[in-house]
Amino acid sequence: DIRIAENSRVICLGDWIGNFTYGVFDGKDFQLKKFLKDQGSIIKQ
Repeated sequence: DIRIAENSRVICLGDWIGNFTYGVFDGKDFQLKKFLKDQGSIIKQ
């Protein structure tokens, strides 16, 4: 659990190398999602 900004943090959930999963928390609900190559970038500018 690493705070990267006042309202942002990173939590390592496990295997990014083989499964490409990441979590999304909207302030109420948490979802585990999977990055797919055709989705492009998960990082918003």
